[in-house]
Amino acid sequence: MEKEKDNNLFLNKIFYIIVGIIILLGIYIRTWTYLKNIPFTSDEALLGTIFFKTPVLKFFNEIDTIVKIPPLWGILEKIITNIFGPSFFTYRLIPYLTSILSVIAFFFLLKNIFKSKVAIIIGLILFIINVPLVFFTVNFRPYESDVFICILLLLSYKYVSFKEITPPPLHFVHFNKHINYFVLISFNIYNPCNNFC
Repeated sequence: MEKEKDNNLFLNKIFYIIVGIIILLGIYIRTWTYLKNIPFTSDEALLGTIFFKTPVLKFFNEIDTIVKIPPLWGILEKIITNIFGPSFFTYRLIPYLTSILSVIAFFFLLKNIFKSKVAIIIGLILFIINVPLVFFTVNFRPYESDVFICILLLLSYKYVSFKEITPPPLHFVHFNKHINYFVLISFNIYNPCNNFC
């Protein structure tokens, strides 16, 4: 019994060491991508110009007419831009920080979903090497913040009590089930012929 307990403790230590290495690798990949100083795309340049040239009081009026962004993200970006000045690193600081936080939060989400430690490790590896998520680290858009907030919402699902919520009427559930099928069908399927034929 004592030997089995020691063995479980040893396996837990190994698991957390592996998870720590994977998280550090994810942080390294995102930091390396952030420090590469990739040039802005045309959309990012337009957004950066608006952040730099527009005064604080006219900022949301300008943003609302030209580009749609979440207000909290816009406020944080405007504050950081005003404090540190305009640069590639300044504009991409919030996406970079939220990408690092999303790696850590995703580990806790996997821990809540899966009991298998192998599944947690594989899921975390897939998350840190996911190319679009790494690209969002240096994209001056709120995409990485959206990913982080979605992970936090999924994590908070564990703590929400649904006992007080009344179920929707049956016809709504039936309709909603069919809508979900349409959403699944609408996903873009990769077709090699689109690129080469």
